[in-house]
Amino acid sequence: MPFNEETKLEVKRKSDFRCVVCNTPIVEIHHIIPQAEKGEDTIENAVALCAHCHNIYGGNSSKREELIKLREIAYKRIEEKFNPQPQYIKVEKAEGRCKVIKENNDIVLKCHISKKENFEQAATKIYHLIYKMGKRYPQVERTLIVEIEEHRNSEGGYDKDMFELQYEFLLKCMMPYLHALHIPLLSIENTEEQQNLSCGEFMIFDNPEEMASVKEELKHNECEVLCLQEGK
Repeated sequence: MPFNEETKLEVKRKSDFRCVVCNTPIVEIHHIIPQAEKGEDTIENAVALCAHCHNIYGGNSSKREELIKLREIAYKRIEEKFNPQPQYIKVEKAEGRCKVIKENNDIVLKCHISKKENFEQAATKIYHLIYKMGKRYPQVERTLIVEIEEHRNSEGGYDKDMFELQYEFLLKCMMPYLHALHIPLLSIENTEEQQNLSCGEFMIFDNPEEMASVKEELKHNECEVLCLQEGK
């Protein structure tokens, strides 16, 4: 059987509607392992190729491994293009210690998370601290130190709330608003220019539909709010 239309569209989307070899924008979806060799009609066995590159790679079994590598390189490049990740330097594990090199005019913020505080309480406290310092000293670089009391699971790692606080909230959301961050998981420095939070409001939603509805409503009211879907 040929690829269904849903599979074809997904493979084209993953390749940005271009040939994974030469980047030509006119492509067709082909089997890496041909149907004659019982190749499956799956995304894993599909590749977007222009007619020229298909003639070179399509019927040549010796080039299949190379073709798969070229496809993965293209997918990674496109994923980074549309979902860029923050660039950091000086990343190091920091469990049990916190080395802070303070420049002359830097602000060092220290936040202690007690064993009684949950994700929402801790995230809100940190958010307001960063927002307040940004309003007061907008041009000064900020280093944040976060200390976490207990919050360990049975295996000795951090529980769900404090892992999400460090990874989902601080690393993924708050790093643009800091010059450097020191948390139990690691120490990190932001290579990009530090930004300032534009709004003091902060919301967390469990339901993505509710989050989308509130964001749309606030958009019409010209109010900026940082929204997190906890656990995602």
